[in-house]
Amino acid sequence: MDHTPRRGDSFGRSSRTSRTAHLLEGRRPMSGPFRVRRTLAASFLVPALGLAGCSLVSSSGKSHDGPLTIGFVNGGSTKFHTCLREAVEDAARNNLARILTADSHQDAARERSNVQDMIKRGVDVIILQTVNTQALQRDIAEAKSAGVPVFLTSVEADPDDILGAVVVDLKAVGKLDADWIGDDASGR
Repeated sequence: MDHTPRRGDSFGRSSRTSRTAHLLEGRRPMSGPFRVRRTLAASFLVPALGLAGCSLVSSSGKSHDGPLTIGFVNGGSTKFHTCLREAVEDAARNNLARILTADSHQDAARERSNVQDMIKRGVDVIILQTVNTQALQRDIAEAKSAGVPVFLTSVEADPDDILGAVVVDLKAVGKLDADWIGDDASGR
């Protein structure tokens, strides 16, 4: 089956897309010692996902020297994950950031290893598409103790512990999709 986006279909830019856009929500930490060290990750990731972004800031008040190094730990290799990785890579290139990627292959142990590897490689920020919300807290705690902010995709966490998150109300999106299919298929 051809999955090429066309005007007006569920994959292209349509009124359905604009109706679901309000379901996406970006979050920033509220307070605490883990204030955003480098929010450029959010400023390029969020536009890559069609949302609003932030500017480059340092928790110490100093500007960042050299290109930002972003570690992207992806949850898998499905079409969704591939699309997400490509969007993050494109956004990084367009914003002169260095991007390191890893695939967790839907394995929580591999995700933890990937997060540890990104920390060892000295990334400035980690963007994490988690495969296991139970293991997520350990990953966040480890990055936080290393002074590396984490930006999540798809899930929420304590806003004081993360740089931010892009969260989708999957039930509402499912209802919109079902309504769209019902409207599109009516009369057939």
